[in-house]
Amino acid sequence: MKPYQNYTLLARSPRGSRWTRSVCPQNRLVARALVVCVTLVAITTASAVNIDWNVANGDFFDSANWNSSSVPALGDDAFIANGGTATGNAPDGPVEATNLFVGDIVNGGDGTFQLDGIDLNISRDLNVAGSAVPSTGNAASVGMASIINPTAVQIGNFVRVGSAEFNSDQTINADAALTIEGTAGVTAVNFGSHFLVGNAALTEGGSGSTSSIVKGAASLRDLDTLTINRAPHVGIATLTADTDAPHVEGTGELTIDNVTTEVSMDRLDVGIALSNSNATGTATANGVITITDVTSLRIGDELTVGSSRAERPGIDGVNSTDIVANGSLTVINVAAMQSGDSWDIGVARVTGSSGVGDNPIVNGSSTADGQVTLINTNARSGRIEVGTASSSTSEGQLTATVDANGTLTLIDSSLDVGGSRGLLIGTALVTGIANPDSQRAVGLVELDQSFANMRQLQLGDGSDDFADDGGTLLFHLDGTTRATLGTAGDPGIYSAIDAIDAMLEGTIVADFDFVPTAGTHHFDLLTTADLTALDDTTASFLVQDLNPGFTVDFFGVVEDNVDIVRLTISGTPVDVTAVPEPASAGLVVLGAGLLMRRR
Repeated sequence: MKPYQNYTLLARSPRGSRWTRSVCPQNRLVARALVVCVTLVAITTASAVNIDWNVANGDFFDSANWNSSSVPALGDDAFIANGGTATGNAPDGPVEATNLFVGDIVNGGDGTFQLDGIDLNISRDLNVAGSAVPSTGNAASVGMASIINPTAVQIGNFVRVGSAEFNSDQTINADAALTIEGTAGVTAVNFGSHFLVGNAALTEGGSGSTSSIVKGAASLRDLDTLTINRAPHVGIATLTADTDAPHVEGTGELTIDNVTTEVSMDRLDVGIALSNSNATGTATANGVITITDVTSLRIGDELTVGSSRAERPGIDGVNSTDIVANGSLTVINVAAMQSGDSWDIGVARVTGSSGVGDNPIVNGSSTADGQVTLINTNARSGRIEVGTASSSTSEGQLTATVDANGTLTLIDSSLDVGGSRGLLIGTALVTGIANPDSQRAVGLVELDQSFANMRQLQLGDGSDDFADDGGTLLFHLDGTTRATLGTAGDPGIYSAIDAIDAMLEGTIVADFDFVPTAGTHHFDLLTTADLTALDDTTASFLVQDLNPGFTVDFFGVVEDNVDIVRLTISGTPVDVTAVPEPASAGLVVLGAGLLMRRR
């Protein structure tokens, strides 16, 4: 995750306790980028006027409700942070400002903002209990924003819903919610940069020991288009600099529902925990995204769900943190989902320095749990990793515990995996000076009336060097017809995978969700042109919930130069309601090694 790769300059605004931040994208020509940033700061600070809401409840468009006796407009920074509620109703509008703050996480303060039938146009940032700059002290803020029935919502730069930066001497608590509910086929929503929901970042050191919790929830529904020009970051917790035993927690939840044309974003990050630069303490990230009933979902770059990284302790430094990342993405009823690069699901990493003279020490723990569920969705992606643990350092000590858990579930869905590496399930990697016994990588890919196609499939990593790692492929069988890209979700099919080449070192499970008719039935779970070490594979095979009247004849075949992992059963179904079933009859264990028959 790279949420803050920017050059940033700060300038004092006319209001003494507030700051204006100008952010320019990273550019190889650093000098030119900084000159541009200086220019933007000068323009912003010269023109922006701070206007405060000063009544308990009232009309946003009533100038008497603002301390300047004027309604905010472009060029103004509007603050609703006195605990009051500002409302606006048609035919007034649109609401316009340079920056809009609903709640004040920097100085503390609550606020509520409600629009009905009115468009919103913010030239820079929309902040709902969020800020671009570090808090100046202990602060708590609750922000609530609701925009109903607009035709357009345009935010020029960042949208922050529960997002705070602070140091280890501070206690920060934020609780924020944003709702945008439009008219399907009409309403267009455009966010010019990142969309931060439930992001907590400890960026400066100190001597204190604090606990800071930042929560954000956002619901975007009934839209024509939704464009997020950079990326949603949902549920992020970051520890950096020389921190002293703080606890940081970021919790975010994002719902996108009923978008008739397209949802597009540069990348997507949910449930990310990060520590670096001689940090100590704990960080917990919890992120949940649900996307439902979208015609087209386009993710330009990476999709990361549940990722923890402890890295870069610095020269002779120590990174001793316990970080936990929990991420969940559910996609339902999406006709076309496409990601251009890669998916990381349940990935935990620890990395030391490698520079000359460094003596890094990285200990503590890095734990990641990522879950992606596709239901009635057709998806295309680049490389996918499900449950990956890695440790790497060339100098110093690296004793951190790395625990990765990833789950990818396909229900009535198809998945086309591109890229040269394809799908990796349950892999662990140690390079340099690290302790293999501290690594744990568990990955599960489950297919229910679904089909996946890919170049390479790697199930497990074939190594005995790690304390606990492995991958599992679970195929649900609902009939005797093999699924394809075009038939996923049809009744009476069984799930399957096609790959160009595959390595199987984990566990393959066939789960019967139907009672077969009498006779012999073949189930080609996996076909591949090159199944590595087919005769000597160490994969284990399980058959579960098969009617006790059937037996398993074999579980593999090479036919017409195509390697096939094939389950063949034969028998006559038994009425299990009349004959008591032994406790173990529902599970047939074929054990390690692939039973082969060549034709």
